[in-house]
Amino acid sequence: MNHQWEVLLAKINTEILADKDLLNEVFYQQSIPNSILNEPATKFEIEELEDRLQMKLPVSYKGFLQVSNGLKILSCFNWNLFGTQDVKLLKDFDPAIAKGWSKHDFDASDEEYFVYGNGQTSEFVRGRYFPVSIAISGWGDASMLMLNPEVIHDGEFEAWMFATWIPGATRYKSFWDLVNEEFNNYLEIKAQSSSNI
Repeated sequence: MNHQWEVLLAKINTEILADKDLLNEVFYQQSIPNSILNEPATKFEIEELEDRLQMKLPVSYKGFLQVSNGLKILSCFNWNLFGTQDVKLLKDFDPAIAKGWSKHDFDASDEEYFVYGNGQTSEFVRGRYFPVSIAISGWGDASMLMLNPEVIHDGEFEAWMFATWIPGATRYKSFWDLVNEEFNNYLEIKAQSSSNI
């Protein structure tokens, strides 16, 4: 699949920079940047991350890093997508979450677990995946993003949005799918807020 990261990230950058309320919330009492994008990751930085994690990264996530090495804001819920230097296993980033959720395996069948999109039930997360998942963002609005290397679709790691206000996690087949869907959700929330003014 040809992931058009340059196009998508340019659109995200434009929309987020126009959202002064969100910018003021995220960068409270800080200077607001001219772009939410970062410089591209180098080949060396990506290879160094793969060596540190001891795994090859999926194409869509690697393509993202090659355009922007992290992202300051994705949506009203998701901030601070890490650059290569900060990505780490969840058990190293937030040991309490990794340990706490690994105790809860909800025994979802494959028929229950492997549902993506509107029919998905977020409670059907598998606790055993938490310690081996990769934390790819900091905490935004009580939410964070992860990659799950234990579930692979066409070479892509499953991607999660985990939040304290979601029972379980919202799961996507790839990081590309997650970014598209979470950004579209943000646009819908933004449009509803505007219509209520």
